[in-house]
Amino acid sequence: VIDGLKRDLWGENEELYFPVHEIHATNNQKLHLEILLNESDELKWVFRRNKNIKRDISDIGLRYNNEIPYLSPEIVLLFKAKSTKKKDDADFRNVLRFMQLTSIEWLKESLEICYPNHHWLGVLYKY
Repeated sequence: VIDGLKRDLWGENEELYFPVHEIHATNNQKLHLEILLNESDELKWVFRRNKNIKRDISDIGLRYNNEIPYLSPEIVLLFKAKSTKKKDDADFRNVLRFMQLTSIEWLKESLEICYPNHHWLGVLYKY
């Protein structure tokens, strides 16, 4: 057990089953790679913390310089919203100005469903 999390070695030919949602790989604690796994329902991504929150698979990712894929900011922020820290609030403020209005609206609606008293909603209502 490290940092309160149970860590197991991944065996050869071993398959992952839910509720596993994270894979961490480290190299002597110098390099760290985190892979997050998510559910989908045909063509929809499904938020594992509230199955009523969905997004078209085609809208969950973007590409930096048309090459490097990354998760859409509104989805990352939704995950961060569960237990926000100062860094998460800074990420919210920094990325919000770059988000499209459709993404902001989706985040607002998702927070209303999952975390209706979240302090980010006050900012999102202004958009």
